[in-house]
Amino acid sequence: MISRIEQLIKKTEESSVSSEEFMEAIGLLNKHGHYLAWAPKYSEPGYSVPDGNSVFFADWNDPILEKFGELAELLEHAIEWHDEWTTCDECGGAYRKSPDSHGWKMYGVYVEGQESCGDCILNDPAAYLYAIEGKSGYAITIDGVDPAEHGYAIVNSEPFEYGVHGGQDASPEAIFDTLGKYDVRKTAVFLINDASQFSLSFSLYVREGWEDAAREALRKGKTTCDVDPRVAMEQGLKAAVEATKAGSVS
Repeated sequence: MISRIEQLIKKTEESSVSSEEFMEAIGLLNKHGHYLAWAPKYSEPGYSVPDGNSVFFADWNDPILEKFGELAELLEHAIEWHDEWTTCDECGGAYRKSPDSHGWKMYGVYVEGQESCGDCILNDPAAYLYAIEGKSGYAITIDGVDPAEHGYAIVNSEPFEYGVHGGQDASPEAIFDTLGKYDVRKTAVFLINDASQFSLSFSLYVREGWEDAAREALRKGKTTCDVDPRVAMEQGLKAAVEATKAGSVS
């Protein structure tokens, strides 16, 4: 199979490969059990592929798939690592599920068994908000989705912060636990305001009419980590240094 794909690459370099031969290469890979997925387009902001071309996903360390990747790129298709991307169940568009920069925010969501990209979410933000409300493991990461436009009110006057600088110790889990104790968690959603290398800031929204109860709950309850992240990092570094001095870390 490698030799046949190499033949097709050579034909591509000579501008003589056909779409049928490209599909032949895909068929060979599938026939021999090499994992190859594809998407008809990108949904991820900042990425594009020529109209009519595709995005292919694989483990490109596989020598056979590496050859196919060379062929795909020569034909102006795009290739990406399979464990860094996913595809929207509605439109098929590809979006990242792992960061490519310090300020990256996920342009999509996987919730209730459904993959949805940011483009499709922006078509119906209300359904997206309803799907993630009351769930501490989710936050709004799609620029352009404003909860205030869909019946939610912001709770905090200043963004919460989590990071490695002193005092950046807000905990989404603690906040949701506190809201739950006062029965105001069920309509709550987080929004990521900003993400950077060492910190992130976020806001809390609840359905309109619940904001005063939510503020009162947070005033009474816990909203921070058990240990300040900066202190935890310092303790971890100190322990690592002491272990190295003692010769227990090679």
